[in-house]
Amino acid sequence: APIYRQSNIISSWHNLARGGNTNEISYLASSETQGEYIAGTLIISIILLLSLIIWGGILIYLRCNDVDLPENARFLAGCRFETDLTSSLKPSKRPLYARLTFLFASLMVFIFTIVLVEKGLGDLQSAEDLVQAENLRIKLFLEDCDRVAITMIENGFPARVLRDRILEELPEFCPKNNDTVLGFDFKIRLKDEYLDAIDALEDFYLDKWLLDAKESIDRLWNGTVTVNETIEDTNLGMIGWYWIPLVIFTSILVLGTIMAIIDTGEEACKYKSPERFQWFLKKNVLPLFILWAVGSWLMAVVFAVIATMNADICAGGPSPGNPDNTMMDSLARNGYSTEGVFYKSLQYYVRGCTTEFFFTDILDYKFELVRAIGESKYMLELVREYGTIEMSEDCKNDISGVMVAVDDLETLMQFLLIDTDRAIEEIRCERLNSIYAELFYKGTCQFTAHSLAWIFYSLVPISIFAMLMITLRSAVLPNFVWEEEEKEKRRSSVVRKQITYTTIAGPQQHLALPPSEGYSGHSKNEGAMPQLTQYSHASHGGGGNEGYSGENGHALARSPHDDPNVYLQEEAQPIQTNTTTTITTY
Repeated sequence: APIYRQSNIISSWHNLARGGNTNEISYLASSETQGEYIAGTLIISIILLLSLIIWGGILIYLRCNDVDLPENARFLAGCRFETDLTSSLKPSKRPLYARLTFLFASLMVFIFTIVLVEKGLGDLQSAEDLVQAENLRIKLFLEDCDRVAITMIENGFPARVLRDRILEELPEFCPKNNDTVLGFDFKIRLKDEYLDAIDALEDFYLDKWLLDAKESIDRLWNGTVTVNETIEDTNLGMIGWYWIPLVIFTSILVLGTIMAIIDTGEEACKYKSPERFQWFLKKNVLPLFILWAVGSWLMAVVFAVIATMNADICAGGPSPGNPDNTMMDSLARNGYSTEGVFYKSLQYYVRGCTTEFFFTDILDYKFELVRAIGESKYMLELVREYGTIEMSEDCKNDISGVMVAVDDLETLMQFLLIDTDRAIEEIRCERLNSIYAELFYKGTCQFTAHSLAWIFYSLVPISIFAMLMITLRSAVLPNFVWEEEEKEKRRSSVVRKQITYTTIAGPQQHLALPPSEGYSGHSKNEGAMPQLTQYSHASHGGGGNEGYSGENGHALARSPHDDPNVYLQEEAQPIQTNTTTTITTY
């Protein structure tokens, strides 16, 4: 029998910290103990899920509170980097470092995607091919068993009818018989040997196990068909719909980052990132990339559970453990008697034929067939030697009919003996144990275990680096550059101005494009910012509120819920307010 050797991957996953809970998957078989196993198995997935929630929550908080962030941290909320060429200070290298980090994270996504496809999906494909091959072997085995069962049933029913007739007629076939006609030995042989032999066959095991075996074969056959259909429906090539878009989105973001590095945002820059491309990055690529990143993280959570359970299947029982122990322990915990037929028979094959052969019924049946066939031949030879006509005359009874029945029964028993030998060959340990070993030792505990581990090992770094790219998403857009002094420049390097943002209740409002969005980062030639002049008015709550007025007299205020570069423009009317919120801008 094949020997199982536990791999390091199985050992490491099986021995993960479970918070004091069991790592024996056989506990799932009992409703009383399955909760303990499930709680321990979910620990690593819960940690991953909490990490995603915390990281995502931080990003959402930063985005919603971008105006409250320090100037050097607003890029974490998705705001553009800004460069002030009018300042005497040396421009910060933070944008460059952020973009280099973004490109490094992109490279890691590419690398681990290759690992996912080559190692994870490659081993998973090998596992699928092996399951298909072994499923075909099982189907061929069941086909052979089905043919044997059908012929045994087809021969068993007429044999039973003939046996019942012989048992009824043969003892009285020679009522006038005495010791001088057929002899005393014939009477003893007829009664004690032949009739006893065919009577021991009972119903030729039709009701005892043959009909049940046929039903079991049909159920198993339906199971193999279901497995085959499931494998065909679960096309691993479709998983490419996951990693192909991931590579495409990452590639586009890398292109945007490279273009943002080349496009310095200055007037003299020769290569500028097209506005439509920037809009495409922000409104299409980034949202889809975020969905794929979150999906990768959730997939890692799921695969952590699957990989852990698969390893537990392959490491059940006392250390180092094996799938054989898992199989037998699960049956015992599920209420199967360790002395029952099903447990004993499965144990025989799972343990590599080292336990006692449990299918003794079929061996007994073969022995009884051989004995009955031998006695039938003796009877037929004796009658042929004496002569059917002469024996009928001496017995004063026509025995030709019952002797034809004896002959026909002997022929049917010959066929049944052949079928019995075929059945014994079908259930021999070496054949079934090799299928079990291929499915569990190689398929489950080698290809599948390694595949699930590599998929998890790939998805975790893909998710982490993708989330890092989302955090540094400002890197894909060019800087906004201040190239000249402006009287009321929004970001003054000298003084911070306190303005009052007033919630607008009445006037119609619309958004005006900021310099960083509408002018693609070039303030000099693309058009200057609206000149702002300070104004004040009284709210319903009393008191004056400071703001700024554009050249055309429109009031401008900044919304704390929008991008730091977005301004709120409203019609020049008295601003009706109910509440006020003070924010800080530059």
